[in-house]
Amino acid sequence: MRVFIIGASGYIGRAVTDHVLGAGHSITALVRNDSSAAVLATTDVRVVAGSVEDLDAVERGLDGADAAIYLAIQGTHGASDADRVALQSIARHLRGGGGPLIVTSGLSVYVGAPDPVVDEATSLDHVPSSQAWRVDLERELLALDAPVVIIRPAGVYGRGTAGPVLLAPLRYAREHGEALVAGEGANLIPVVHVDDLAAAYTQALTAAPARTVINIASTSVTGRDFARGISFAAGLGGELAVRTPAEIVSALGPLAGPFMLDLRLSNFTVTQLLGWAPSAPSLLYELLHGTLSSTPDGHAGPP
Repeated sequence: MRVFIIGASGYIGRAVTDHVLGAGHSITALVRNDSSAAVLATTDVRVVAGSVEDLDAVERGLDGADAAIYLAIQGTHGASDADRVALQSIARHLRGGGGPLIVTSGLSVYVGAPDPVVDEATSLDHVPSSQAWRVDLERELLALDAPVVIIRPAGVYGRGTAGPVLLAPLRYAREHGEALVAGEGANLIPVVHVDDLAAAYTQALTAAPARTVINIASTSVTGRDFARGISFAAGLGGELAVRTPAEIVSALGPLAGPFMLDLRLSNFTVTQLLGWAPSAPSLLYELLHGTLSSTPDGHAGPP
């Protein structure tokens, strides 16, 4: 399969590129600048210079493509008009055959959900205004006459770093000497290793039905265990700084809300439809012994 990827040089994009190539597919990547191109220089990827604002470049990237993966929307900033135009152009190209248009959303669509357990069928009518754009975009795309697949990743970690939601409290702990936890830390935070996530994207290319929404989470960790792992990874010996939600918002800013997320998330769909089985190290392992640890030698961690 010939796959067009927008956002191939980003954190998730690099892992997705590796897995898609490893599955025997070919890739064309839309690359905004030389530094992004340099990230892909050692891979067998056809590069098209341009951005989503340049529809001609998008069309060149689509030439011959059987499927597309869109990883370029910037989380908290929302989808731009250029994103929407590019997505509609890609959807038109893939209409009527070939592989899917896979678009990344996120678990923030579940914020405010009234039920304790959420899955892909959960109503999104309670989403706060700050995340309404994400729900609106999903609905726009799923209404198109095209093989759209929406993926909602959990908090992403692995390969020595993490997505901004998980990385923010770790950076704070290393810079300020405090591993923050909200109250008793009983909340559940869904997470997924970036390589397990990339494997799901790759499997979705050939196995996901059109107009499907898929949650991707390998497990969940309690807020307290996450904070304990951060404490050891920051060299604080497991000590925790118990704070109120307001104090955590003051410390972490806009990334504090997802950090205090409490979701009982179902990943039944990804397991059933894709046969997905996560196999990468857990978040706690990475914090205590692995690539996020202060001493990643396989023996560090709590006594």
